[in-house]
Amino acid sequence: MASLKLRKFRSAAELEFFLNGGIAGGTPVLSGVTGLVGQGLIFTSPSATCTFTAGADPLTLTFAEIKAQIEAQITGSRVIPVGLEGRIGIIESTPTNGIALNSTGAVAKSLLGFPSAVAVAGKVYSYNSSFTAPCVVSIYFDTQSSAHILASWE
Repeated sequence: MASLKLRKFRSAAELEFFLNGGIAGGTPVLSGVTGLVGQGLIFTSPSATCTFTAGADPLTLTFAEIKAQIEAQITGSRVIPVGLEGRIGIIESTPTNGIALNSTGAVAKSLLGFPSAVAVAGKVYSYNSSFTAPCVVSIYFDTQSSAHILASWE
């Protein structure tokens, strides 16, 4: 059964990323990630695996190398830094279904800041008057907390 959900976002860019089905890790990655080489990041949407290969440093991949490898191996994906802290964000180039990671591939997922033992999935939200889930009910800016508030039906 669908229910009303409220979420708070620090910026309009983070809100837009969420509404378009993006998923974001919880660890800053802009300074690089050690231990990814040889690990697989398994996607269920789109269905594919990104196996990381060594970059300029054989142990640590830079954000640019991670971005290039995911975008080359996962058709229709786009990798962006999310938030001020520079977490990894993965989104579809043309938002359709949302990005989803399998519950396996725990090493790569945890190094990038995603929960390691569970599937992670984004949803593409529509704005419609029939309230077909998932959809946007309203968006407003809260001046008290300087945050964008999303009310959604899910």
